[in-house]
This record gives sequence, C-alpha cells and structure tokens, in this order.
Amino acid sequence: LTLRDITMATSTAWRLKNGGRLELAEEAFRSISDTIRGSTDPRLLRLTSGWDLASWKRRARLCVEAGQPERAIAHFTKAIKLSPDDSQLLLSRGQLYVRLGQWNEAARDYAKVARSESEKAMVWLHAAVLLALAEDIEGYGRHCQEMLDRFGVVDLAQSGKAIKAALLWGDVVDVPEATLQAYE
Repeated sequence: LTLRDITMATSTAWRLKNGGRLELAEEAFRSISDTIRGSTDPRLLRLTSGWDLASWKRRARLCVEAGQPERAIAHFTKAIKLSPDDSQLLLSRGQLYVRLGQWNEAARDYAKVARSESEKAMVWLHAAVLLALAEDIEGYGRHCQEMLDRFGVVDLAQSGKAIKAALLWGDVVDVPEATLQAYE
C-alpha cells in the first residue's frame, strides 16, 4: 500500500461523508487508520501519531452528525488520550455528556477546561452549574471558592458570574459581604 493509495482512500471517505453516508465514511476512515497502523512502510508510519488524533476527531464529529453521542464520546476520549490538554476536545465531550445528562462527567471536563483557561469566567460558571446538577456539594463548594478567589471584585462582569455560581446552592460557599456589595 502506498501513500497515493491512502490519499485516494481518504478522498473516497470524504466523498462518502459529504454525500451523507456517514456510517460508510466512518468505516472507511477506520479502515484507513487500521491500514496505516499495520503498515511497515516508514513513510506511512510517520503519519500515524498526528493522523490518529485527526482521525479520532473526525470520527467523533461524524458520530455527532449521525446522532450517536455515546460513540462520539468514545472517539473524543481516544483523541483526548492523545492530546489531554486540548480544551476544545474536552468541551466537545463535555457538551455530549450534558446532552446525555451525565453531569459528573460533564462537570469534570468543564472544570478541567476552566482551570486551564482561567480567564474565561463563563466556563467556570458552566462547571459550577454542572457540579450542582451532579449534586457534588464538596466539589461545587471548592470550585466556587476558587472561582471567587480568582475573579474577586477586580472585574465586576467576571465576579458577577462567580457570585451567581456561588449563590446557586444556598450557603455552601461563603461569599464575602464586600464582594456582594461591590457587585450590587
């Protein structure tokens, strides 16, 4: 099998996908990936690591388009193993967990993104809401306290999100009076 054969097979797989034949396209991409992995040709083997990440992302998107969130989650999980700090992969998988009502898993993905992209208060807020939905009182309290510590009253737009998150669950988080007054 040559690089040209792989290129032609990939082109066929994309035509299937664009033609709406998603399951056949997914099978074609899987076959191409398996072929490359099983090859002894050093030129093809050099493609494998990056191509696998792209392949898992592509498979996940195909499953999302086909309305198969469980399969998409499995593919996103494999992609995340190859690129564990990829915020977009984590958010995509987290959104699928939300669709399925799997609050703990969704909260874990959103919280990881919040900590890696610390300036995005909206992601922090989403993670807090998901922790509340998961009924993880301790995790929710820690997350909201960290959110308040991070955003404080420096930026009222951001701290407003932190305060809203902290007040979702009664008195689990102690919001300082000065912070509440500054927000009002």
